[in-house]
This record gives sequence, structure tokens and C-alpha cells, in this order.
Amino acid sequence: MMMVLVIGAREITKIREMKETHEWDVQIMEKLLECASTDEYDNSIGSQPETEQDDITRALIEENEEKGQKDQKADD
Repeated sequence: MMMVLVIGAREITKIREMKETHEWDVQIMEKLLECASTDEYDNSIGSQPETEQDDITRALIEENEEKGQKDQKADD
């Protein structure tokens, strides 16, 4: 009988610890959301996450535009 009570007490302690951890998680998330800009989330709705390939493509396009502008200035 005593063994059952000890095992039950351990389980209750584990459940309390889990509940406390979840409460901390909720508090952390609330603080993070308070600090975050709502625009950051509103603008990202429905858009696809950027990939490394997108970053490379964007860099190449910008580089080509800069070269084109330099070439136009040289021609003038």
C-alpha cells in the first residue's frame, strides 16, 4: 500500500513540474509577443519563406542593376 502512495506522489510531482514549465512557456511567449511588431506578422501572411536561392538571385539582380547604372554613366 505504501508503495502505491509513493509512486502516486512521484507522478503528481512530475505533473506539477510539467504544468509549471508550461506556465513559464506561456509567460515567455506573451512577453515575446508584446515586444514583437504586429506588422512583422501581418506582412508575412500568405507569403512563402525566403530561401537561400532567393537571396542569391536578389543579390545578382542588384549587382547587374548597379553595373547597368555604371555603364550608363560611362556612356554619358
